[in-house]
Amino acid sequence: MTLATSRRAPLLGLLVGHAVSLTGNMLTLIALPLYVLAETDSLAATGLAGAFATAPVVLGGAFGGVLVDRIGYRRASVLADLVSGVTIAAVPLLHATVGLPFPALLALVFVSGLLDTPVRRPGPRCCPRRRPPPGCRSNGRSAGSRPPNAAPACSARRWPACWSARSAP
Repeated sequence: MTLATSRRAPLLGLLVGHAVSLTGNMLTLIALPLYVLAETDSLAATGLAGAFATAPVVLGGAFGGVLVDRIGYRRASVLADLVSGVTIAAVPLLHATVGLPFPALLALVFVSGLLDTPVRRPGPRCCPRRRPPPGCRSNGRSAGSRPPNAAPACSARRWPACWSARSAP
């Protein structure tokens, strides 16, 4: 494995994990109402299950950001995927073993989507803006040798090239 591939491996892992998680969420969004309709033959129950799948998006978006700020984006993302995976896996497991009452299904659906909104929203928590390293050279001068009122030596257009010359922290 080359240096460039080893540096991209964590990003590739993140993208693959994110794609798998989003695929599972979308399949659940489609399969759950169909499951409720097949089990109950009630359009009202199907609509109620859809409401319980949508409510966590609103509540999680409003209140879940606090949890993400407290425990960090990475931990919250892993926690959201684990909780969602366990609760959704519990639906067929409970259905096949002891039976799944409709209120329990609604509770599982609600809990599974509670943390999805705050960790799926891109923002500064997941993609912080990097600053150029100290001493980054551009135009033949180092960043520390510029006059106090002058523009930074590594401008926003030029510092990515300068950054790639140095190792990222």
